[in-house]
Amino acid sequence: MIFNLYIFGRKGQCIYYEAWNVNRKNMHLQTDNLFGLLFELKRFVQKTSVSGDPPEYFSYTTNKYRLHCFESATGRRFVMCTDPKSGSLANELREIYASVFVDTVVHNPLVNVNVDESIQNCEPFTAELTRYLQTLPVWRSPAH
Repeated sequence: MIFNLYIFGRKGQCIYYEAWNVNRKNMHLQTDNLFGLLFELKRFVQKTSVSGDPPEYFSYTTNKYRLHCFESATGRRFVMCTDPKSGSLANELREIYASVFVDTVVHNPLVNVNVDESIQNCEPFTAELTRYLQTLPVWRSPAH
Protein backbone atom coordinates (compact mmCIF):
# COMPACT_ATOMS: atom_id res chain seq x y z
CA MET A 1 0.00 0.00 0.00
CA ILE A 2 1.33 3.44 -0.89
CA PHE A 3 1.12 5.95 1.95
CA ASN A 4 2.60 9.08 0.40
CA LEU A 5 4.87 10.65 -2.19
CA TYR A 6 7.16 13.63 -1.75
CA ILE A 7 9.12 15.34 -4.51
CA PHE A 8 11.98 17.58 -3.45
CA GLY A 9 13.61 20.20 -5.65
CA ARG A 10 17.35 20.60 -6.11
CA LYS A 11 17.71 22.81 -3.03
CA GLY A 12 15.65 20.62 -0.73
CA GLN A 13 12.27 22.33 -0.92
CA CYS A 14 9.22 20.11 -1.17
CA ILE A 15 7.63 20.83 -4.54
CA TYR A 16 4.94 18.13 -4.37
CA TYR A 17 3.25 16.06 -1.68
CA GLU A 18 0.35 13.66 -1.81
CA ALA A 19 -0.87 11.25 0.85
CA TRP A 20 -3.09 8.22 0.84
CA ASN A 21 -4.20 6.42 4.04
CA VAL A 22 -2.24 8.74 6.38
CA ASN A 23 -2.83 11.87 8.44
CA ARG A 24 -1.85 15.07 6.56
CA LYS A 25 -1.22 17.06 9.77
CA ASN A 26 2.23 18.54 10.25
CA MET A 27 3.21 17.92 6.62
CA HIS A 28 5.59 20.92 6.61
CA LEU A 29 7.40 19.68 9.72
CA GLN A 30 7.64 16.22 8.19
CA THR A 31 9.16 17.50 4.94
CA ASP A 32 11.93 19.44 6.71
CA ASN A 33 12.81 16.45 8.87
CA LEU A 34 12.54 14.04 5.96
CA PHE A 35 14.87 16.02 3.71
CA GLY A 36 17.49 16.16 6.47
CA LEU A 37 17.19 12.42 6.98
CA LEU A 38 17.55 11.76 3.25
CA PHE A 39 20.61 14.00 3.04
CA GLU A 40 22.33 12.14 5.87
CA LEU A 41 21.30 8.68 4.62
CA LYS A 42 22.65 9.42 1.15
CA ARG A 43 25.93 10.62 2.66
CA PHE A 44 26.14 7.52 4.86
CA VAL A 45 25.42 5.13 1.96
CA GLN A 46 27.97 6.90 -0.21
CA LYS A 47 30.68 6.74 2.48
CA THR A 48 30.06 3.06 3.22
CA SER A 49 29.73 1.86 -0.38
CA VAL A 50 32.61 0.10 -2.07
CA SER A 51 32.55 2.46 -5.05
CA GLY A 52 32.06 5.67 -3.07
CA ASP A 53 29.54 6.82 -5.67
CA PRO A 54 26.33 8.50 -4.55
CA PRO A 55 23.36 6.14 -4.75
CA GLU A 56 20.62 6.79 -7.31
CA TYR A 57 18.15 4.72 -5.25
CA PHE A 58 18.06 3.53 -1.68
CA SER A 59 15.42 2.39 0.76
CA TYR A 60 15.06 1.47 4.38
CA THR A 61 12.38 -0.37 6.32
CA THR A 62 10.90 0.04 9.78
CA ASN A 63 8.10 -1.98 11.34
CA LYS A 64 5.59 0.71 10.19
CA TYR A 65 6.72 1.67 6.67
CA ARG A 66 9.32 1.35 3.94
CA LEU A 67 10.85 4.52 2.55
CA HIS A 68 12.04 4.49 -1.07
CA CYS A 69 14.20 7.33 -2.44
CA PHE A 70 15.21 7.93 -6.05
CA GLU A 71 17.39 10.89 -6.99
CA SER A 72 17.41 11.96 -10.62
CA ALA A 73 20.51 13.19 -12.43
CA THR A 74 18.99 16.67 -12.16
CA GLY A 75 19.00 16.47 -8.35
CA ARG A 76 15.29 16.04 -7.72
CA ARG A 77 14.34 13.46 -5.12
CA PHE A 78 11.26 11.27 -5.41
CA VAL A 79 10.40 9.75 -2.03
CA MET A 80 7.64 7.23 -1.47
CA CYS A 81 6.52 5.59 1.75
CA THR A 82 4.78 2.23 1.51
CA ASP A 83 3.76 -0.76 3.54
CA PRO A 84 6.90 -2.26 5.14
CA LYS A 85 6.47 -5.52 3.23
CA SER A 86 6.66 -3.81 -0.17
CA GLY A 87 9.55 -4.72 -2.41
CA SER A 88 11.90 -2.29 -4.08
CA LEU A 89 10.21 0.49 -6.06
CA ALA A 90 13.38 1.68 -7.81
CA ASN A 91 11.98 1.05 -11.28
CA GLU A 92 8.63 2.58 -10.43
CA LEU A 93 10.20 5.78 -9.07
CA ARG A 94 12.42 6.01 -12.17
CA GLU A 95 9.28 5.67 -14.28
CA ILE A 96 7.49 8.40 -12.32
CA TYR A 97 10.45 10.67 -12.99
CA ALA A 98 11.17 9.72 -16.61
CA SER A 99 7.63 9.43 -17.92
CA VAL A 100 5.20 11.19 -15.61
CA PHE A 101 7.33 14.09 -14.30
CA VAL A 102 9.30 14.81 -17.46
CA ASP A 103 6.28 14.53 -19.75
CA THR A 104 3.84 16.57 -17.65
CA VAL A 105 6.11 19.02 -15.81
CA VAL A 106 9.45 19.47 -17.61
CA HIS A 107 7.80 19.64 -21.03
CA ASN A 108 4.96 21.83 -19.73
CA PRO A 109 5.50 25.47 -20.80
CA LEU A 110 3.32 26.67 -17.90
CA VAL A 111 5.76 25.31 -15.28
CA ASN A 112 9.15 26.90 -14.66
CA VAL A 113 11.16 23.86 -13.64
CA ASN A 114 14.39 25.84 -13.43
CA VAL A 115 13.30 27.46 -10.17
CA ASP A 116 11.75 24.29 -8.70
CA GLU A 117 8.44 25.95 -7.99
CA SER A 118 5.65 23.93 -6.47
CA ILE A 119 3.86 21.56 -8.82
CA GLN A 120 1.17 20.84 -6.24
CA ASN A 121 -1.51 22.32 -8.51
CA CYS A 122 -0.18 20.94 -11.80
CA GLU A 123 -3.26 18.98 -12.83
CA PRO A 124 -1.67 17.06 -15.74
CA PHE A 125 1.03 15.75 -13.38
CA THR A 126 -1.42 14.81 -10.63
CA ALA A 127 -3.77 13.05 -13.05
CA GLU A 128 -0.99 11.09 -14.77
CA LEU A 129 0.65 10.21 -11.45
CA THR A 130 -2.63 8.88 -10.05
CA ARG A 131 -3.30 6.91 -13.22
CA TYR A 132 0.17 5.34 -13.10
CA LEU A 133 0.13 4.57 -9.37
CA GLN A 134 -3.24 2.84 -9.62
CA THR A 135 -1.72 0.34 -12.07
CA LEU A 136 0.86 -0.82 -9.53
CA PRO A 137 0.25 -3.89 -7.36
CA VAL A 138 1.56 -1.98 -4.32
CA TRP A 139 -1.25 0.58 -4.75
CA ARG A 140 -4.08 -1.85 -4.01
CA SER A 141 -3.16 -3.54 -0.79
CA PRO A 142 -0.36 -4.24 1.66
CA ALA A 143 2.31 -6.59 0.32
CA HIS A 144 2.32 -10.06 1.77
